[in-house]
Amino acid sequence: MRIFAASELARECMPEGLGRVLDFGASVGELSHLLHDAGSYEFIEKDDAASRFLTAQNPAAVRQTLPGAPRDTYDAVFAIDSLEHNKNYAELLGELAELVTPGGVLVLSGPTENALYKLGRRIAGFEGDYHFTTIYDIEKAAARHLEPVCRRTLPMGLPLFRITAWRRPVTTAAAAA
Repeated sequence: MRIFAASELARECMPEGLGRVLDFGASVGELSHLLHDAGSYEFIEKDDAASRFLTAQNPAAVRQTLPGAPRDTYDAVFAIDSLEHNKNYAELLGELAELVTPGGVLVLSGPTENALYKLGRRIAGFEGDYHFTTIYDIEKAAARHLEPVCRRTLPMGLPLFRITAWRRPVTTAAAAA
């Protein structure tokens, strides 16, 4: 549900088309199947096996690294359920914000880590804490760099995950260029 909501949110924010897309923490590229209308699909994924699978399934996909990804280039950057796994999420978020074109969007998704979410994990048999933060902290860090556009909570009525879109402001200098 989250990747569907994230792709819909991006399209709402970018009605003229998604253009060049970057998928941070892409895993095996589930999101890429929903972005067939994007101008290009690039991804960042540390796991080599997942990256090989993704490019085998989507030969047009281009693997990037965060330091190597060009700044001010991507019309839509997605970080779907990935930033909460990093202690340095605020730093990563700042770097991702720099990749977005002025007027482009960053779409975030992450768990609320509320009591209901934790109960669901326990019932499902998940043990241990492998998330370093919540979507709320990630959103606070995003607000330092980007402007909030819209938000969804999933599933409807139960705040287990939030999907938010953030726009990079078009500055006067960027608008004049």
